Amino acid sequence: GCITPWNIDPTCTTVAMTSESTRPHDSGCLHQPVGAVDPMVRAGIWNGLRSAFHNAELSPTSALELVAAGIPTEDNDECVSRVLFWARAEVAPTSNDFHEAVNSIYTTSRSRFSTAEPGSGVQLASFQSAVRTSTDLDELATWREGTDVPEGLLVDLDLRWRILTRLATL
Repeated sequence: GCITPWNIDPTCTTVAMTSESTRPHDSGCLHQPVGAVDPMVRAGIWNGLRSAFHNAELSPTSALELVAAGIPTEDNDECVSRVLFWARAEVAPTSNDFHEAVNSIYTTSRSRFSTAEPGSGVQLASFQSAVRTSTDLDELATWREGTDVPEGLLVDLDLRWRILTRLATL
């Protein structure tokens, strides 16, 4: 059977991590929804994920699968920003396929900004991640002009520079 790397007590008061190196699991179990968990517990889960990856107890593939499963329902903008940045800066470069890893982060980012409340910090954080991971020159050029962006999002000077920087790197 599948033993998930994250076990959450039904009362949502405790979280325990099992080591990937000692407990068998497959990627299917990584996509079970966490549910409505207290924000502090969620922060602990994300920090545990980062620690497990840092200690080589969680593979890049598993880390990206957990990011893809968790970010679409994460409602804390700081968490969305930091986790997606960490995934791009630290997880993707260690992946067997860098471009596939970046595309996974891009897909996750798009998924989150498309469902975020218009004008929210979550929408902005996930859109910034999509800019940082997009490889579509036409899409980035359209966003640079402020068209075809999500409702509630304003392409201000800061966001425009992020888009220009990404265009310059491609």
